[in-house]
Amino acid sequence: MTPINNTEDGTWEIDQSGDTAVPDPASTKTYDLNDKDCSPQTLHSIPEAPAVSSPQGNLGAFAVEIRLMVYRHLLVSKTTICRPNVLMGPRRQIMAHHSPNIEDIDGAILRTCRTIYKEALPLLYSENWFYFSWPNDIEQFGHLELQTSPPECDKAQPLFGLQVEPYGRLAMLRRLVLQLSAPRSHIMHRQFMTDTNREDIWSHWLAFFHPVIEHGLCVGFPALDNLLLDFTDWQLGNDYTSQLRVEPFLKKLRVPGGLSSLCLVGVQHQQNLLDFKYGFCKKGGMFSAKRAVQGNTISVVPDTIVVEDGLELVSNGVRAIIQQDEKPS
Repeated sequence: MTPINNTEDGTWEIDQSGDTAVPDPASTKTYDLNDKDCSPQTLHSIPEAPAVSSPQGNLGAFAVEIRLMVYRHLLVSKTTICRPNVLMGPRRQIMAHHSPNIEDIDGAILRTCRTIYKEALPLLYSENWFYFSWPNDIEQFGHLELQTSPPECDKAQPLFGLQVEPYGRLAMLRRLVLQLSAPRSHIMHRQFMTDTNREDIWSHWLAFFHPVIEHGLCVGFPALDNLLLDFTDWQLGNDYTSQLRVEPFLKKLRVPGGLSSLCLVGVQHQQNLLDFKYGFCKKGGMFSAKRAVQGNTISVVPDTIVVEDGLELVSNGVRAIIQQDEKPS
């Protein structure tokens, strides 16, 4: 599984069409190689056929695999992107510590032309890890007044196996970190977490996992493939008082077919581990469970590759969700 550092503070067709300039027949000349005028100096002056133009300029001369390498170098960060609603929003905040730069991402290439924009944009959202610790940040990021493609672009064209939706930031995310926290003021002075305190945290996330109104916008993560869920603030143990209901998380975050990887942080209850593992991961997917200890993480169970569906091991509610998703539409 791709390691993630949890700090404080996921068949395409490329449009390569271009007009080929054709030389004017009147400006060309037929040469007889036996003609005495066909000296090397004369032949050197024969006009060459113009190079094929490309919407991507010089970049278009390279194969698509090379262009993808360039896009990844410019647009994929080596670290998790925290608070992307601020960093990638339309308005930067005035205080520097509220609006840091993503040092290893250079988005200038997205402004060069529409063809590059359409080729490269899905990589920005599908191959970076995005970190959220507050539900309002997710909604703001998903509904930002930024288009996912220029006005003239065809939003219905599938790109890189993804659909560029009119509101589609969340629809393109493949790698997601959710730290299920409450505002710092709610937990910073607590030494022991109670059920009431956990319900208080859940109340801040309830609208996200059970939205009353969708506003007609894409609020889910249909392309999600790698997920980290961090319950550290809940201070969960391994006894019955620490058992979660897994169904709300599955209904919101599970995608048909399952995820390639799931990492849990702060969950220790045995039945919860089974429900999350088999509820989220597809066969061949990676499951890991960890807990935070003095700023470090240690494994609750060894990292494992899922080799069975595990339906006989999960709770009834989780089994019903899995079986419902597996029914042919």
